[in-house]
Amino acid sequence: MFNLSSAMGGRFAEIAVQMTETVLGLGPSPVRKTEARKPAAA
Repeated sequence: MFNLSSAMGGRFAEIAVQMTETVLGLGPSPVRKTEARKPAAA
């Protein structure tokens, strides 16, 4: 969890990049199977 003030825009950007890298590093969700994905209903 991060606690930032509205004046900390630069720090917010750093944290957003860090969080994105962490999530991408985790890889695809083991819960969602790529083969089982159905096309979205129109």
